[in-house]
Amino acid sequence: MPAIAPPTSADFAAARKRIERAQRILLLTHIGPDSDAIGSLLGMAHLLRAIGKDVVAACADPAPDYTRFMPGIESVTANPSGTFDLVISLDAADLSRLGALGARFAAEIQIVFDHHITNPGFGAVNLIDPEAASTAELVAAHLDDLGLTLNTPAAECLLSGLVGDTLGFRTTSTTPTTLGIAQRLVAAGANLSRTIDLSLHTRSFTAIKL
Repeated sequence: MPAIAPPTSADFAAARKRIERAQRILLLTHIGPDSDAIGSLLGMAHLLRAIGKDVVAACADPAPDYTRFMPGIESVTANPSGTFDLVISLDAADLSRLGALGARFAAEIQIVFDHHITNPGFGAVNLIDPEAASTAELVAAHLDDLGLTLNTPAAECLLSGLVGDTLGFRTTSTTPTTLGIAQRLVAAGANLSRTIDLSLHTRSFTAIKL
């Protein structure tokens, strides 16, 4: 498979312009969500709300128990209602991974954030970087390009996504950039030891048996 070129400054400028123009924004992530799906979804929601946007975060499937500590988790819905100026997909490798919400909003998805090399680019603006260890890392690395300012709830969610997809910085996808971004998120108020404990070490009895 040919390598996907990382997004350019022009791509981020185009995404920023769409974000600035929008007022009501829908965020989507993939079915069977994991820490990166929920972390990048909620992280982006906190970032956008901080600049005055009306944001709805949605996933067709319920969030797993090990993501329930993330701030804002109670706001995630499986049935978003109303109309939206902008629809953003996060961490979904293709449209089908968004499940029923992908089918419902396929024609409206404008921005795609993802780190999967298989992503074909199904948005008007595709911010796909396979070199990023997680979608949370991709979002956190380009806050300035997007005109967004890091806050503590966003940092907590993004760090959770980063920790989850790197298994606590143990995968080969972990790079100096990954660790630098984690440092920035911790400096913004995210608790690393708590995030690792709740993301990786806390499981239900049923999950442990499985």
